[in-house]
Amino acid sequence: MQNIGIIVPSLASSQLSYYLIKYANDLINKSNQYDITVFYEELDMPCIKPRFALMNISEFWSFHGLLISTTIDNTILVNKAINNSKHVFYVWDLEWLRMGKQNYINNIFAYRAPILVARTEDHVKPIENYCNKKVNCVIENFNLEEFYNVH
Repeated sequence: MQNIGIIVPSLASSQLSYYLIKYANDLINKSNQYDITVFYEELDMPCIKPRFALMNISEFWSFHGLLISTTIDNTILVNKAINNSKHVFYVWDLEWLRMGKQNYINNIFAYRAPILVARTEDHVKPIENYCNKKVNCVIENFNLEEFYNVH
């Protein structure tokens, strides 16, 4: 059984939520070797019915397996945690472009995650220019099976 944990701001209607739930449900329907848990920061009605566990972000400390963070804030939180998980920062959004310069130090700390994964090829260059770290790979729209090939 392969454990996959994903931390998201919420599961309300958004591209992130839609693709995450769609690919997670597809993966569960396809194979019973995956155990998927989504940790949310805010409880909202999911845009699609999930076929996997949903837990508050406060529960991720005891998670063991592949842990995927999706925002700067939850990546910083995961970087501070002590648990037995392989951490991947899936840069879904170039959110620092809207934050201003005052958060630069915190943002850079988030991008020190062990593994950086970009959502599209178009995101690779801006991410590498911003944090001075190579992106490990590109995985489009939350194709969860590809995350296990990331090193």
